Amino acid sequence: EQDMRASARKQHAEGNHAAAFETLKKLITNPQSAAEPTVDDLHIAWQCLQQLGRIDELDDLLAEAVKAHAQDW
Repeated sequence: EQDMRASARKQHAEGNHAAAFETLKKLITNPQSAAEPTVDDLHIAWQCLQQLGRIDELDDLLAEAVKAHAQDW
């Protein structure tokens, strides 16, 4: 999980927003992901969607995150 997160953050920093988003989405929708880093992942994923002009996908991502972490608010 830490390697995936580090890779996604590096991709985001390098401007590879599509790859970063796909990796972050896997982390965000994984019920086993810890809450605190997942919040940061969600913020970066939102930035990626903005950069990609795909902000309309944010609601679906949020719904999936809520479903995956329903017991961990």
